[in-house]
Amino acid sequence: MTTKRLVALAVAAFASLTLTTVAAAPAQADEVSSCKSGQNRTIALPGKTDVVVWSDVCTRRDLTHIKPYGDITWEYAGPPLGAVVRKFHHFEQEIRLERRSCSSCGDTVVQRYTRDLTAFMNREYEPGSWSGYTGNWATMATGYFYSADVTIRYDIQDDGAGQISWNLTGSPLI
Repeated sequence: MTTKRLVALAVAAFASLTLTTVAAAPAQADEVSSCKSGQNRTIALPGKTDVVVWSDVCTRRDLTHIKPYGDITWEYAGPPLGAVVRKFHHFEQEIRLERRSCSSCGDTVVQRYTRDLTAFMNREYEPGSWSGYTGNWATMATGYFYSADVTIRYDIQDDGAGQISWNLTGSPLI
């Protein structure tokens, strides 16, 4: 083969690789997250060290699919008080994907996922975090706005108050 022909083949191969890379890039570039971050609450635990909980409420979408997720982090507001005992009867996080046909219309739940975090919250006085998506990507329908909402429900051991629901501010509409 002549040098001229080798150069032509190399240029063609390089152009082919470049076009393949450029064609693959938009799928990653079009992935977008929308979050309401830094929501927190200090939960008073009778006779125990209080726990501080933070949560982010987000949606992530690509060109045609969307998924809600909620990150949760906790730490204790001081050293352990007394023996390590159960802190919660239950502690759960419900994550919802919701849609609406106009920005001021009511939401319709598209997907709901609840995860039980009781065992994690009742461990010894260890800070922790949990990050998670709902089960499946949902196909986005045209003409709708989407958002994620999170409700954290917990029942504190030995406080007699029963279940408390904390409705977090949802993610911005996308």
